[in-house]
Amino acid sequence: MAKEISQTQSSSIASQHPLYQVMQPTWNLIDTLMGGTSAMRAASETYLPKEDEEETTDYSNRLSRSFLYNGLRDAIRTLKSKPFRQLVTVNDDADWIKTIEKDMDGKGNTLTAGTRAIFEKALSHGMIHTVVDIVEGREAPVIKAIAAPQLFNWQYEVTEGECVLTHIRYTEVMFTPNKDDPNVMETRYIIKAITANGVDSKDKKVMGNIQTWEQKVIGESWTLIDTQGYDFDKIYLKTGYFTDVGFMVAEPPMEDLAYANLNHWQNSSDHNNVLRFVRTGIIYGTGVPEKQQNGIIAGVNNIAWFEDPNAKLQRLDYGNVPVDASRQNLQDLEMQMEHLGMMPMVQRTVEATATEKTIDNDNSMSLLHQWVRATSELMTETFKMAADLAGLPIKEDFDVHIYDEFSAISSVEMGNLLANYYNSKIISHKTVVDEAKKKGVLSDTIDAEEEKIAIDDESVASVENFIPPTEPAEGENE
Repeated sequence: MAKEISQTQSSSIASQHPLYQVMQPTWNLIDTLMGGTSAMRAASETYLPKEDEEETTDYSNRLSRSFLYNGLRDAIRTLKSKPFRQLVTVNDDADWIKTIEKDMDGKGNTLTAGTRAIFEKALSHGMIHTVVDIVEGREAPVIKAIAAPQLFNWQYEVTEGECVLTHIRYTEVMFTPNKDDPNVMETRYIIKAITANGVDSKDKKVMGNIQTWEQKVIGESWTLIDTQGYDFDKIYLKTGYFTDVGFMVAEPPMEDLAYANLNHWQNSSDHNNVLRFVRTGIIYGTGVPEKQQNGIIAGVNNIAWFEDPNAKLQRLDYGNVPVDASRQNLQDLEMQMEHLGMMPMVQRTVEATATEKTIDNDNSMSLLHQWVRATSELMTETFKMAADLAGLPIKEDFDVHIYDEFSAISSVEMGNLLANYYNSKIISHKTVVDEAKKKGVLSDTIDAEEEKIAIDDESVASVENFIPPTEPAEGENE
């Protein structure tokens, strides 16, 4: 039976961590872009502002003529495809591990499918959480992924220099058959609140618990529907980071691409809307009798006639300049998105000690390679966490391996790409040099302005070398 909860308690259970509130807007944008044109249209004025004094009908028509060029989703799918062209493997053949390989989350998703989904979410949000749960009648725990936007509040303690979670709250969406009609599925919004063991003001142990809260309609109050004991001193949750800003904090690695995509969405909508008027121009008339002025309908299926032989209609042509400028702007944004989408695959050169160079060759890995390794480490630690929770055997050197022998983009290929962008007038000379230095194509000691001056001087010198000497005029040296 659901427990009656005060309005204050119901509201506070959904309260968000201040750091979560900072990260949420960018996550929302990325998730909406990943949803495609329909999701962006559903977001309406959030990402496509309404113009001043624009009528609702006009805005709706403009929105329906807006189509998303999904550079972000294409980039994420391309990146995701590289490490998962082969199956995810483990180096332990224990029965419970084999069960997880076949069905990781209790919903039929294999280890490869589940890990691929985890990788994609981390790529979108910058981090991802995993939890393990014991399911009655199943020989192995289930591993669940919790996307970063789901886990909205947390508390932790610092123990021996390590941050240890003591409380988390995350959301789930469940679909269950209607009690009266099993053919009808109902949507249930759930909050799981997990609190680890603690002590009260008198140093007396207080056992933890798992609370389940439900909201049947968005906006209504939350109802506590279940409470269970949780006799552990820590929260069994692991977090994998692609961009580690701080504890439980990350920045989406594709954030710049997401905002470039938003820029393209808004400009593309303006472009499509402007084309409607540019194709026909503005119709204006001279000498049209006043009684006929309000009855003129311009269109291919209509004809206008006037009693006055001097009356006429004309079309004001906008010309191609504004349309060409708009089209070029969209093409520039598309190339920018392509460039940003390729950056994680670029081989990066970083400083490494002699020992690090001997142990590993990480100093020439791309970001994508690093993210694959981060996911592998997360899944390895999650299996060990599952073994600890359920008291199951696992090898000391247990490892989850994700294919990482795909090729990165070399510095030479990166240099050619930047040169193409420069020749196409997409980026400036300074940007080429700055980006090439970041990617290890050029030395950090090179100065863009000095190189520009040197290039200009070389150009002048080259021209002078090709100018033939002037023959003195007759009698000039006499």
